[in-house]
This record gives sequence, C-alpha cells and structure tokens, in this order.
Amino acid sequence: MRTERLEFSSQAYSIEAAQKAAYRGLDKFTVHISTHEGSLVCELSLNLGVSEEQLPLLVQEFKKDILDESLREKIGAATSDVRNLILGIAFSRTNLSG
Repeated sequence: MRTERLEFSSQAYSIEAAQKAAYRGLDKFTVHISTHEGSLVCELSLNLGVSEEQLPLLVQEFKKDILDESLREKIGAATSDVRNLILGIAFSRTNLSG
C-alpha cells in the first residue's frame, strides 16, 4: 500500500486544520499527523479498496481541504469579536429569564 508524505509549514497550518482536512477524507484514506522541525507532516495512506491511481487526486483534495480549514480558522479568529457582539445583542433582547 502506497503512502504519500506531505509537509506544511507549522506557522501557516495548524494541527487542527490538518485533522479537519483528514476527517473529510476518512472514507478514502487515513492520515498520520505529526510535527518535525517546524513542519507539519501528514502521511496519507489509502484505505483498502481504494486504487493507487486515485492517490494524486486525493492528495490534491487534501491540500485544498487543509487550506480551506486554515482559512476558516483565520476568518473565525478575525471575526470573533463581531460575532460575539451580535450574539450578545440577539440574546439580550429575548425574554428567556424567568
């Protein structure tokens, strides 16, 4: 069974982003995630029943997914104050207190 090793800068990508990207592909591959000398290392192994011809496409999809998850983290952090303010205002106008 073939394994593909991918390295990402741990300054650009978090372990959480890699975990979320790995979760998206669990039906096709498993991922071992580790860190090594400032790099985030992801080793993709195909699941049984998945052909090796699919590996380049799955690697490409994983790279897109980890970028997507990383950007979601950055947008979430940048907008958390506004989101919390909106939620605070929304819940302050309810009659939930008895």
